[in-house]
Amino acid sequence: MKTYNYLLSAAISFVILSCSPQYPIKEPTKTPVEKSIDEKRIIQYGVRAHERGDYNEAIGLYQEVLDSNPDNAHALYELALTYSAMEKHKKSLETGLRAMEYQWPKLNKVYSLVGTELDLLGKKSDAIDVYKKGINRYPDDFLLYYNLGITQLSEEEIEEAKKALKKSVILNPSHAGSHLALAESFFKEENKIPALFAYCRFLILEPSSERAESARKNVLSISAGDIKTNKKNPNQIAVPVEPDDPKSEGNFQTLSFYISANSALQLMMAKDNRSARDKKIGLFDDLFSIAGKNIFEENKSKFIWQYYVPYFAELTEKKYTKAFVDYAILDLKNTSDTTMMFLKWSEDYKWPALPH
Repeated sequence: MKTYNYLLSAAISFVILSCSPQYPIKEPTKTPVEKSIDEKRIIQYGVRAHERGDYNEAIGLYQEVLDSNPDNAHALYELALTYSAMEKHKKSLETGLRAMEYQWPKLNKVYSLVGTELDLLGKKSDAIDVYKKGINRYPDDFLLYYNLGITQLSEEEIEEAKKALKKSVILNPSHAGSHLALAESFFKEENKIPALFAYCRFLILEPSSERAESARKNVLSISAGDIKTNKKNPNQIAVPVEPDDPKSEGNFQTLSFYISANSALQLMMAKDNRSARDKKIGLFDDLFSIAGKNIFEENKSKFIWQYYVPYFAELTEKKYTKAFVDYAILDLKNTSDTTMMFLKWSEDYKWPALPH
């Protein structure tokens, strides 16, 4: 019996040690030592070396500062960034954790870096914990919410990811990645119309990139609707109504039905001589106008209807749908006066100050 108890105790101790965090997160209790003029200059040289890809030179410069002043939090942070760029993630994390111990004005950036490195090392629950600690200290830092949402999304924590990413786009409406990640979270739960709005906003901010191509494919797929043709009689086209569509973001049945009905109509109209471009412009013009009327009372308190819908409804009211489709959906790289006016309007748009 004694042998059994000893083995059980040893096994429990092993489990506890195995589950304990490898990288303990300490509270920032230390005061960084003020940087001298020379230290600031050397760090600036290091930043420039990093920017041109001379990572070893940058490390040498930061280390020079730390050799004379180990409590230089700025040098620690820049050193961690350079290790991260070199994909030396353990070194980046260890250095970032050292920087996190200091009450430094840019500590929010350290939280983001440490969380990212933990995520990259597969310590996702620890990364989430770090982001949340950072948010407690910096509730208006959009990047912490964005990084939190990305990690939660990778863990299939869809509802939590949506909450974080909504806060990120509220805090920084011009951050393309936040709109894309929010669109992906909607798309994962088959909430297609909310995904469409978020994808469209992303494509306005970033129309030409590898990830834009993927987003554009999803937009074109969603905007094609869901119709079913009769193989024996091609003239018979069914437009299914899905009463069980997700309602967590509001009621989108009218918009969903319109998209599918529009696609069915296009198939039936043999004499419609409009180009594919003009048809797409017409689709989005009607879609945004219908959304702007918002016939469902239940939608008024929902994020999509408070945040995205007014933007796209105004876009259509101001006759910018054609510029939007050319620029964001078709990526025609159109630089016409109307396109420039559209982009200026979009840049100046006053997004609602929703609670976060």
